[in-house]
Amino acid sequence: MKKVFKITAYSLLGLVVIFLITVTITYLRISSKVNANYELLGPEAPTLESKRITYHDLNKNSKLDVYEDISANIDDRCL
Repeated sequence: MKKVFKITAYSLLGLVVIFLITVTITYLRISSKVNANYELLGPEAPTLESKRITYHDLNKNSKLDVYEDISANIDDRCL
């Protein structure tokens, strides 16, 4: 009987180890793809300040466009 429990315990331990290795490999693959996508984005969008309100310069042209202005009318902001 002890031999059966020992074999079962080793089998379960082996399955847990295989599962952990699989999860680790999957996580590392996904993480590397995410990091590659962040590198494609380029530098973070700079901020602009107008009337003491800070805006993000989404297209990086150093001026406040209508769609970046949160105080503008929503109909004007839509392209």
